[in-house]
Amino acid sequence: MHATTQQPATLDELAAAIDTAEAARAVAHMLRIFGRDADWNADTIHELANAVTEAKPPNLPSIVDQDPHALTYWTNLT
Repeated sequence: MHATTQQPATLDELAAAIDTAEAARAVAHMLRIFGRDADWNADTIHELANAVTEAKPPNLPSIVDQDPHALTYWTNLT
């Protein structure tokens, strides 16, 4: 349930655009990943990225498959 279609320009705007239930589920998923893996590796990072993506508003660029537009967006987020 993401009401905004404009991309947030600041971390506060991004935080406000994230559905709280989806954010809570993503954090719970990340806690499980952190807690169960004794030795973190590239697969762990991939799983964490997927967990975070669950809460990412759909109008934002990918955090994992970054094209030049995505890199520019995430780099310029203040």
